[in-house]
Amino acid sequence: MSYEIAYCKWIWRHNKRLFFTYLLTAVTLLLLPQLLFPYQSNRNSFPPLYWSCMAMLLINMALAMLMPLYQFRYLMNKRSVDLFYPLPIKKTRLFGLNYAFGAACICIPNVLFLFSFLWTSEINAYIPTYLVLTAMFALMSLMLYATITFFVMKCNSFLDACFAAVAVVLVQLLLVTSCMALLNNVIREISRSGGNINEFFQTGYLGFSPIMIGFEWLSDLPEAATDYMQNGGNILALWLKEADFNSFQPIVYLFVTVGFSIAACRAYGKRKGEDSEQKTTSKLVYPMFSSLITCSLLLYDSLSASFFWFAAVLFFVMNSLAERKLTIRPKMLGFLFYGGMLFLVSNLMIETNGFGRIREFYEPEDIQSVLVEFHFYEDRENDFDASYETSYLLMDEYQEDQKLIEQVTALHRQATKETENGEINYMNGTVMVNYVLKNGRNAYRYFSISEREEATVARLKQYLKQQKYSQGEIIIDESYGEDE
Repeated sequence: MSYEIAYCKWIWRHNKRLFFTYLLTAVTLLLLPQLLFPYQSNRNSFPPLYWSCMAMLLINMALAMLMPLYQFRYLMNKRSVDLFYPLPIKKTRLFGLNYAFGAACICIPNVLFLFSFLWTSEINAYIPTYLVLTAMFALMSLMLYATITFFVMKCNSFLDACFAAVAVVLVQLLLVTSCMALLNNVIREISRSGGNINEFFQTGYLGFSPIMIGFEWLSDLPEAATDYMQNGGNILALWLKEADFNSFQPIVYLFVTVGFSIAACRAYGKRKGEDSEQKTTSKLVYPMFSSLITCSLLLYDSLSASFFWFAAVLFFVMNSLAERKLTIRPKMLGFLFYGGMLFLVSNLMIETNGFGRIREFYEPEDIQSVLVEFHFYEDRENDFDASYETSYLLMDEYQEDQKLIEQVTALHRQATKETENGEINYMNGTVMVNYVLKNGRNAYRYFSISEREEATVARLKQYLKQQKYSQGEIIIDESYGEDE
């Protein structure tokens, strides 16, 4: 045990200046947002310490990428390996000491953030929420740290290790954003009047990326805070509902963290000194990440031929970099097969309306409430570039009136049916409809209206006026001045 203590002292002496520099930087980044964006309950819609919380998440994620590269950089140099491996410390313990030091550095911003509570008087109601966020950010950062550490252990050079660290983050971002883009493309092809992913699909795949889920949680916090300031209640409960927090997520993150930590330790134990500064041959680095990155890009726009050839060229370039020479292997042709299959699946989703999930129209009995917004235009000599808005009509709030819902859905069907050939008619104006469905989801639709819908629109406008759902149509003159 004395050797381990001596090694810890050596780590401290060797990294003392860098550690204090990092500590000062972390304190500055956490305190600076409080000075630049002070909390003002009467003017600020963001909760106290919100921007410091954002800074904490950014620092956590940055360190989760950098610490594996810094702590295990000696593995990428033959002379350093020959110096460290003969130490009278077991390989597993040597790995554990370096790994624990990196994990501790990652969690330091979270501890510093908790000290922010001491001098922020407005924080009392938010303490439980920030405690949950702080713990979850630490856990997600450690998961990312463990994952990157494992892949760094599979690399034989520092350049390859940098590629692996960036690739782990890039794959998470690309896979999630590409899946969302794929579904959006399918929705656009099926629904001519729009729609959003949350309306038709569960977005649980966001949890695959701790970076995106972390920022998603933060983006939901101001909305929960606004609800709390207006209506009172428990801010933690409001945020958990707004963020759709799943208690199963911490268990998954913990399981992944432990799993990759054990796998990284075993990979470290199997490394040999002669592996350093050699070409990385592990199939879990260049082959896997090259396939994941390019295939994720294909998901982004699987219906575009030009996008396919761009991803194909990138795939072969990345594999050539891995081989350190320009080469084409027969197994690489599997990428072309994958692209063709993805194209067929995308078209199948369009033909089957997203396997029966995507709907452009809803029956009145499926809708709980509705909010409508009309914008009327005048087209000068059939030139849309010269058209201007003449008036608009806005509803004051959502209404559960069944007769109103029936009129809105009828107008929606009629106007969209007229434009099913893909041509948008701007003669009269546009309509934006927000539905709250009885299944708890929201639906948004946007479509144009023409002279054929004039009678239907007139009846709907009259009904809104009679029921006092709107303050009336607002006229806009050519100079864009407003008068009622």
